[in-house]
Amino acid sequence: MSRINFVKMASVVAVAIAGSQLCAATVLTYAVGTCLPKLPTFGTISAAVAATPAQGVIKVCPGIYNEQVVITQPVTLEGISDGNSDQVIIAVPGGGFVPNTFDMYGEPVGAQVLVDSVTGGDVNIRNITVDGTNDGTSPISYLAGIVYQDSSGTVNRVTARNQAGVGFYSTGVWLRGSSDPSVTVENSDIHDFDFDGILSGEVGGFPSSLTTTIKGNQVLARPDCACSGIFLQSGTRNTVTANFIADALSGIYMETGVTGSISANTLMSNYYGVTSGADGSSITSNKIFGGSTAITAYGNTTQVQSNTIVMSKFGIDFDCHSNPDVNANTMNDVTVGVVNVPPGVSTKNSYFNVGTIRVRGFCLPFTRKP
Repeated sequence: MSRINFVKMASVVAVAIAGSQLCAATVLTYAVGTCLPKLPTFGTISAAVAATPAQGVIKVCPGIYNEQVVITQPVTLEGISDGNSDQVIIAVPGGGFVPNTFDMYGEPVGAQVLVDSVTGGDVNIRNITVDGTNDGTSPISYLAGIVYQDSSGTVNRVTARNQAGVGFYSTGVWLRGSSDPSVTVENSDIHDFDFDGILSGEVGGFPSSLTTTIKGNQVLARPDCACSGIFLQSGTRNTVTANFIADALSGIYMETGVTGSISANTLMSNYYGVTSGADGSSITSNKIFGGSTAITAYGNTTQVQSNTIVMSKFGIDFDCHSNPDVNANTMNDVTVGVVNVPPGVSTKNSYFNVGTIRVRGFCLPFTRKP
């Protein structure tokens, strides 16, 4: 082959490769509503999801969409602005919510947005309101705003509200899975739920395999709600940081068998601020105001450091465990600083306007068996 022909062939190959890369990089975009008439347009979110190929983008015009959405391929679902509105609401469909998944006990769950067993990429949901307001006639046991089930992705700038009044527990955002998915929930507003604002793992203590990042969210419970702002179930790996949580029975609850960290959160008027039974977990640099017990650490080698506790009845409860590393916390206007502290355990914190610094409680001396 002559040098000229070789150069020509190489040029043809290069153009072909560039063309294939351009095609591969092309993202197909679809629209829901009437605000983007130049795009392929659908009347419902579900119809757009069904037509959108993997890695596609669905832009949803402002409006109320009475439907339940099931996503089974990697896509981006994004609410957009049009005119004077920037609110996309997924609301109760006609006839009420119907089951589209089940919990570990086989009880039917109605997910308003269900991301189900997606492989080959992430599902990203942005700028969407999921509203569970309903008339109480839905034929389901439990309601969830957004469920990620064996799927990875990011929930960003989402509102999940009014998941309540159906069955025993209803949840704003539920992250679950046994196939090691990874989900981020960030910058979102979750409020007026029956059970948990954000639930990571399986209800009832069943083991899960899931990695989550939960950051920068506002989670507001109803004052009469016996629920948790953020509940971390067994088997999950979680990073919970920079969230604001108020008015829950438990602000953040980390169950035994969880790994991860709880840091730089602000908790206001929760009956229990942060509770952790997780071995090796860390609770650091949180600000906790009001409530009964700010922090309870009943796991082994739990690190509780650099937290600020104000106006709580009890600051830090050791739950009679001798292993928690409780040091460098600051307490002000607290009735009792540290409680249920086993004999011989030392802790160094800063106390201001604290009625009683340390209470042994009902802990008995630990004795070595012969």
